[in-house]
Amino acid sequence: MTREREVALRLLARPGPVQAPASGEPGPGIVMTSELDIFVGNTTLIDEDVYRLWLDGYSVNDAVALRVRSGILEQTGATTGVLQSDTMDHYRTFHMLERLLHAPPKLLHQLIFQIPPSRQTLLIERCSPGVGDGGGYWQGCQSI
Repeated sequence: MTREREVALRLLARPGPVQAPASGEPGPGIVMTSELDIFVGNTTLIDEDVYRLWLDGYSVNDAVALRVRSGILEQTGATTGVLQSDTMDHYRTFHMLERLLHAPPKLLHQLIFQIPPSRQTLLIERCSPGVGDGGGYWQGCQSI
């Protein structure tokens, strides 16, 4: 554990305002409080539009081009680079989920990806043959 982390943890453990130590941390006279609002989560984010593009077999570059044409940059204020990165991240997630999508019970009971039940349902319905609006078998999993 680093010295900075130790100090931070000690400061958080103390009730009320405390003086920061003078040894390398913020100088004397700076008051820190123990109030800290943090939310840590690891919910897997699924963009339905990107998922559809992946299911339809579009490459990342083609998916980005289609997303740009849809006006997403104007809607979000993002840059093309951010959109490219976001799309690539989604595609990586979908590739990691791919084997679980072949066996829906495994997806429902796995603990690696924190996916809300409504999103799990969407993932399964969209990729299963003849279920939901997926219609047929999806491009992404034909290699398995």
